[in-house]
Amino acid sequence: RARVLVGTGMPTSTTRWKDRTMAMHTAMETDEDRPTKEEEATSMRKLRNQAVGQRKRRTEMRRNGTVQRATKGLTCVACAKDAATLLGTLAIDGAIGEEAAQQLGDAMRAAEARGDVETAGKCAHARAQALLQGDGDARTCAQDAVRGLRSARDVDTTAYLRLLAASARVDANATRGCDAVEAVADVLRRHRAPERMCEAWNDADVVQEALRAAAELARPPVAVEAVRPLVAFANSWADLAREGPQGARLQASRALAHLSLVAHKNMVMEDGGKNQALAHAVWRTALPTLLAMIEEKTWDNQVDTDDMQGIEEAARAVGELVAADPSIAQRTAQGDAVPRLAALLRTTSHETRGGRRVFASAMLAIAELCLVDETPRKQLVEADGSLERIVRVLRTPNVEPELLKLACSCIRSLSRSVKQLRTHLMDANVAEALLKIVLEPTQTSEKVLSDAVSSLCNLVLDFSPMKEAIVNAGGVARFAEIADLRATEVSDLSINALWALKNLSYLATHQVKRSVLDSLPWADVRSALERECICINSPALKYQLLAIFRNLIFGGAEDVSLVLEYAGHSNFLRVLMQLLSQAKDPCMVLEQTLFVLCNVATGNEGHKQMLMEEGIGEILANYLSETGTNEQRVAAAWCTINLVWREPHQEKRRKRSGLHGRKSRSSYESMGDGMVSVPTNATARATALMSAGVDLRLHALATAPSPDVRDRARTALDLLGAAEALA
Repeated sequence: RARVLVGTGMPTSTTRWKDRTMAMHTAMETDEDRPTKEEEATSMRKLRNQAVGQRKRRTEMRRNGTVQRATKGLTCVACAKDAATLLGTLAIDGAIGEEAAQQLGDAMRAAEARGDVETAGKCAHARAQALLQGDGDARTCAQDAVRGLRSARDVDTTAYLRLLAASARVDANATRGCDAVEAVADVLRRHRAPERMCEAWNDADVVQEALRAAAELARPPVAVEAVRPLVAFANSWADLAREGPQGARLQASRALAHLSLVAHKNMVMEDGGKNQALAHAVWRTALPTLLAMIEEKTWDNQVDTDDMQGIEEAARAVGELVAADPSIAQRTAQGDAVPRLAALLRTTSHETRGGRRVFASAMLAIAELCLVDETPRKQLVEADGSLERIVRVLRTPNVEPELLKLACSCIRSLSRSVKQLRTHLMDANVAEALLKIVLEPTQTSEKVLSDAVSSLCNLVLDFSPMKEAIVNAGGVARFAEIADLRATEVSDLSINALWALKNLSYLATHQVKRSVLDSLPWADVRSALERECICINSPALKYQLLAIFRNLIFGGAEDVSLVLEYAGHSNFLRVLMQLLSQAKDPCMVLEQTLFVLCNVATGNEGHKQMLMEEGIGEILANYLSETGTNEQRVAAAWCTINLVWREPHQEKRRKRSGLHGRKSRSSYESMGDGMVSVPTNATARATALMSAGVDLRLHALATAPSPDVRDRARTALDLLGAAEALA
């Protein structure tokens, strides 16, 4: 039988009709199962609502493919806004990937082209969140934000400013290169009313985000010329910081503080009065406002862990101010800044996301404040539980590297106080916590390890009760391993490790000194000293290495013999003489080399004779000349004194007299009738030194402007004269 399809008038077989019917039925089932665009947008809104305030839920969503689903939704006009909102929520505390960040940029530009202001704004906000998590390119984001702010079409200015601020946070130099400073200044001009800024700002949200972007763009280091368009707003920011709403007060204070630091560091502003006015604005407004905002959040010991951005930025701004300018640190230390910051340590947890950020900002400010003055150190240890909270970070496994690094910095600042070393730090057992980081660095970054070693530097000093524990735990061998003298690139970690060995060897026992020498092979030491300074840290490495031997040799003839035997008697002195004769190294390295020889000259007669055989007379005459620095002249004069004089029958007293085995001028003049005791074997050395022209150099320095140089030169001349008289 034949049937006629409606509207066709064409006959067909029953079989063909059945096939067509089944195909249509299948297609209809697929269309019914596939959600519509409105349903997809609604689903994304529900997912976004589920993610808000639920960190664990967001983490689960990033793992189960929600990011890919939202990224795909950006290509649909009806779903793009909700998809961008969902991605922005997921990027609050985790990465969403480069692909999603790139797709957000494409969706933002597409929304701009079709005039969809709201969707473009949601995309810009999501891009800002993703950029802070490491997804996206700062320069591209800054270019898009600047283009949008300067567009003649309507845009979500707040979202674009937030994207610009995020770009500046990630890469300030690249962002400034996109005319971002001018764009922000234009926004501030458009939204500033003729009256006082804090009373009549148009659109407070826009102004707050513009101030946030200005603060990030003005973050030091930066040249004044790069942020000059923002200087005109300094007075208005000061008014807003005093009397504006809380969010605007915070951002105005940060922007004012950063701008002031830029002006202070560069000191090249056309009007010097402006520079001074900016500095005064910090004292009057910015710093007190930032500290007051910290107090507002922590006075009742209840901190909302879901809304901490304001307090985090306030604490971080205080830390940046203190770190950049010592005078700010000293003035801040005299107030109650540390008690307020210590309250943050007690009322937040470093194990939550919001608390971790605030905890880190507070430790940054505390570390810088305690670095310069004893008062804040005392305030911190007297604040109940604050030191214990910092030490707890050091002992927490798998803690974030940034948090661990800041905790080490706090301990280093506290360890600059002898009183704290002997009391609170000893009681808190910080040496054990730091040693665990240094001895078991399986998951520790180089920066964290460097800060941990730097913190241990002060804990191994002679007067520290923790020195013995660090030595017994294997600290000497570990420091030498970290130093890695064979490496061609010298890192800060290597410098800090050598610094720790230097402090550890100061006034150390004979056993500790021998263990230090055993951990530093002479071949590696010689290679490091003879290597040319090809990188920025090379002079610092040589300086610390020479300082180690300066401390190892100090003490007496036995200590001098220990070092000379370790290197082979003439080898050690020959390397030092070569450094001084070639004079290719910076002044600080040459000065340290002279002081090493000065300590060698405090040894016995054999040690002094070895110096004379190596031709030290010509070396001393050269560094006593006008071309030498004051420190080099002082070291050369002391070396001359030690070579030609040794007080008989008072060896113990001589050893305790100072770092270089020296005596004050009054010590030997008090021997009677102005006579100085010079053994007969010193006479030949004095004659040899005068033959090299040392006495002529000393005569020229006897009237030098520097008191230290002048006194040492006169002392050496007196001794040379006494030796000549005995001859």
